[in-house]
Amino acid sequence: MSELPIGWVLADVGTVTSNITDGTHAPPAREPDGVPLLSAKDITDYGVRPRGSRFVSHAYFEAERKRTRLAADDVLLTIVGSIGRSTLVPPNPQFALQRSVAILKPSGVTAKFLSYYLQTPQAFRYYAAQARGTAQQGLYLRHLKQLPVPVPPPPEQRRIIAAVEEQFSRLDAGVVALERVIGPLTNTQAGRVGQLRSAILAAAFSGTLVPQDTNDKSASALLDRIVSGRASSNGHKPACTPRPKASNPGPDDAEHERRMGIQLMWEDGYSKAEIAETMEISPTQLGSEITRMRREGWNLPRRRRKATA
Repeated sequence: MSELPIGWVLADVGTVTSNITDGTHAPPAREPDGVPLLSAKDITDYGVRPRGSRFVSHAYFEAERKRTRLAADDVLLTIVGSIGRSTLVPPNPQFALQRSVAILKPSGVTAKFLSYYLQTPQAFRYYAAQARGTAQQGLYLRHLKQLPVPVPPPPEQRRIIAAVEEQFSRLDAGVVALERVIGPLTNTQAGRVGQLRSAILAAAFSGTLVPQDTNDKSASALLDRIVSGRASSNGHKPACTPRPKASNPGPDDAEHERRMGIQLMWEDGYSKAEIAETMEISPTQLGSEITRMRREGWNLPRRRRKATA
C-alpha cells in the first residue's frame, strides 16, 4: 500500500473490529415459511435485497441470532462466490445468514467507513490474492482479519463518508437522467458506472478525495489504546474497571467495545459532538450512556465548561 497521509495509520480488519463471524455452515432443512435465510446473492452494495430466499424456523433464527449477535449497523461482506459486496445490517434484522456472508462489528472506525473500504479496489486486490477454492472461491475469516485497512482520524472518517456519498449521489442522478433518454443501461455502460464508483472509493481511501485537516488528532493514539484495552481485558484486569456490582464484559461484547471507544475518545479530548457522530448515536443518547458509565465506575472525568464571553 502506498504511503499514508499524515495522521493516518495502517491497521487490519481484525484490529478495527470487535468480532468477526459468518453465517451458518450447516443450514437446517427448508421450512415452508418462517424467517428468511439469506446468502451472498441477497447482499448488495446498496443494501440487503432478499431474492427467493429459503426459510428457517423461528427457533433456529433465535439460536443463530444468539450465536452471531447480528445487530443493526453491523457490516456484512460476501465472502464466497462473488467476494466483496458489502452493506450495513438494517434496523431490527429479521433474517439469518449462510456461511457465504461475514458479519463484522466495527470498533475504532465507523460502520459506513469500514463497509465502503471493503468495496475498494485496494480490498479487491487482497481478496483476489487470498481467495481459495476451485469450483467456488471463498475468503477465510482468518485471512479477512488480516486485510490491511488505512485508518484516518475520526473527523476525517466522517468527511470521507460524506464526500463519498455526495459523489455517489451525483453519479446516481446522472445515471437516472441518462436512462430517461436512452433507456436501461447496457452491461457495458453499467460496468463503466461501476468503474467510476471504484475510482471514487480508491481516491477516498488513499487520502485524495478530501483535504486533510492538520488540526485532526492522529488515529494512532486511538487505535493503540483500543488494542491495549483489549489486551488488558483478556487478562485479569479489564482496561476499564467497573464497580464490583457491575459485570465485567468480555472483549468481544459489543456494548463493552462501544463504551471502550467512548472512554478512549473522551480521554483523547474529543468533544461530545465528535464522539456522538463517530459512534453514530445522538448527543442525547451519548449523554445518557456517559451517565450510566460513570455510575458503573468508568473513568470519564467531568470537564469544565468553557467560559462564555
